[in-house]
Amino acid sequence: KGSFKDTAQLYLLQGAVEQQEWRVPALHHALLQQLKPYLSHSYKLVRDRIGSILSTIFLFEIKLPNGKSHLQPKLTDFIDFVLPQLESLPKKGDDTIDGLVFKAATTANPPKLENSPADAKEETEETVRLFKTVLNWMLGHTKEHHQPLSPSIFRLLPYIFYCESYDDDKELEALSKTALSFIATSSLLTESVKPALEAIETVCTPALTLFSRLLPLKVLQCPSWKAVCAALKFFADLVLRNFFVLRRDTCVSRVREMVLPLFQSPRLEVRESGCEFLRRLLQCGYFSLSSSLIDHFEQLASTELSKRKGKSTMGKNGFGKALVDRHAGVLGLASCIKAYPYSIPEAGPDILMALADHVNDPAPIQETVRKTVANFKDTHRDDWEFHKKSFTEDQLAILSGLLVSPNYYV
Repeated sequence: KGSFKDTAQLYLLQGAVEQQEWRVPALHHALLQQLKPYLSHSYKLVRDRIGSILSTIFLFEIKLPNGKSHLQPKLTDFIDFVLPQLESLPKKGDDTIDGLVFKAATTANPPKLENSPADAKEETEETVRLFKTVLNWMLGHTKEHHQPLSPSIFRLLPYIFYCESYDDDKELEALSKTALSFIATSSLLTESVKPALEAIETVCTPALTLFSRLLPLKVLQCPSWKAVCAALKFFADLVLRNFFVLRRDTCVSRVREMVLPLFQSPRLEVRESGCEFLRRLLQCGYFSLSSSLIDHFEQLASTELSKRKGKSTMGKNGFGKALVDRHAGVLGLASCIKAYPYSIPEAGPDILMALADHVNDPAPIQETVRKTVANFKDTHRDDWEFHKKSFTEDQLAILSGLLVSPNYYV
């Protein structure tokens, strides 16, 4: 059989089922059981059509008034069927911990570190095809479903975060990016807040949630730094779309406890993603620019750098812990300034003066300070005559020295 014939037959079947809508739950159950063995079909057209049919099957799996049950297939049961099969998703890089987050997230016992068998490649390719089918279903489900997303869907987020930067398969990467954008802009139920936060924490703090009994890891040694960056960007978008649902005090404090340690990550990209994440949540008012937050970053920024060059304790990146902590404080202060592009908060002048003390620090701190000051100059140029009233004469003199490029010919 060819892909065209199989796809045409599935298309005709889907058309007939769609006409019946919610009236044939028994047919939906039977069709779902028939499609499960073909989720990893070798033909792309067939997989795409199966994903579309799955969105039709779960279209009427809705929450009825007074919690009454319905006869439609349960989305939770389908997720339970798919999750164990995603354990063989490909692992990238030389770090053997890079893919453990998936197996630990779906099994009660911690995974064992052992070499893959010779036939693992075929199993991996089959798993990738299955996940593409699941992602195609999610795209249709998020667009067509009549109610906010089910909490069970967020259990797939750690896998999507990882595959969002999987360069070896452009189709899988594109589907993951699109799925994240669709989920981030969907409405969130109150009962979905907990699984959404747990999915983010699974990626950002694996040492606490998954590996505390497996390996002597620190919180900041994440399995995939690209997955952490994707998770932070996703959650910032989700907050902007569901601000009032996620604005509860317990949720805000939980997010703050999760993101602040990421500023001290040994990976520069994670620290910069944390800075951008904090800037967006400060700008929309999810976080408040409190004195405790500023004091936390000022304390980090005041970390003394050792004059004697010793061996780095943070791995191949070459950054000493003191330099990382100092850069974390500067990035945090920079995000507080960037969060107010057209105004100056009450603590703004003091924060800028604190940044000025680090203009001659080693890289990458120096670049962070200069970019922050240059951005501040660009965004406040139009109303500078008004904004400069917030500064003292001494502060204006220091700020002018930062804004004017040095002249080496004087």
